[in-house]
Amino acid sequence: METIIQWDKELFRFINQDLYSDAMDFLMRCASGGLFWLPLYISIVIYLVYLFRVKSLWVLLAVALLVASTDQISSQVLKKSVQRYRPCRPEAQLGFDVRLQPGAGCSEYGFVSSHASNVFGLATFFGLLFYQRSKWWLGVGLIWASVIGFSRIYLGQHYPTDVIGGAVLGILLGLIWYKFLGLVFTE
Repeated sequence: METIIQWDKELFRFINQDLYSDAMDFLMRCASGGLFWLPLYISIVIYLVYLFRVKSLWVLLAVALLVASTDQISSQVLKKSVQRYRPCRPEAQLGFDVRLQPGAGCSEYGFVSSHASNVFGLATFFGLLFYQRSKWWLGVGLIWASVIGFSRIYLGQHYPTDVIGGAVLGILLGLIWYKFLGLVFTE
């Protein structure tokens, strides 16, 4: 376990410190920012309504339950149970100053990343939902989620294992809610 923790800290340092550039700062702030993705989310809702008409309400309900479950399990259950300090916290004692964006906050615990669990859940859910129409949705969605997860490390908010843990949680819950939606659609 010590080896994994050491690897995690070294990879975090590399991503947060060595990959720094002004261009990366801009891109990673955009990737982590919710408003940046608002046009994408609106487009997906419009596409859902176009495809599923009245049944789109069931899809949107499943999405709301997916986001609520990924968020609550990551922030209220896992973060409070594991209590692993974020790398941006002084308690993390990394031996170097974590590079944070100006004005960025740093809440207490980071395992698992709620950003990662939410976006990997959405990517899995929509990738499976649209898979029959176009197989690229799943791959593009997982790449999109990976970029957002990477941005959380780059911006100093999470260790790589926080993001990996969030990704696993999100993928599992995305699968569960997709299966739930399939049960609703078959009735």
